[in-house]
Amino acid sequence: MTLIDDSPASLPVADDELRGFLDDLIGVAVREQLWILYFDDDDVVIPVMTPIDDIPLGDPRRVLRPVSRFIGATATRVGAATVALVWEEPRGDESRPPSSADAAVCAALLDECGVRVRGQFRSTESGVSEVLRA
Repeated sequence: MTLIDDSPASLPVADDELRGFLDDLIGVAVREQLWILYFDDDDVVIPVMTPIDDIPLGDPRRVLRPVSRFIGATATRVGAATVALVWEEPRGDESRPPSSADAAVCAALLDECGVRVRGQFRSTESGVSEVLRA
């Protein structure tokens, strides 16, 4: 007997479906935090989500280096091929991370850790929008 799991959590999330998937999952921003979602080689979400809050403002390379190392270590532990990042900003403050430049720095730091970023998104009171696509 073969069991087929066709629940939404076991189906691949195509690149063109990623923003909608994250909007359904994360939705509107509630508090400042960064969500990391991990995906396997088939673009199926791994059932591990990591929220990180209290990321300070400052030089993005200095601030995001330890975060990137943590994400890299976690991705290795859970067998992730890629990650998606959602920066939750309840006030919709565009001056807060991630700017496109911050997102590019974060993607480069994650690349140094061997992690491929599928995309980075911002969650505000309006929902999820794309900041930077891999």
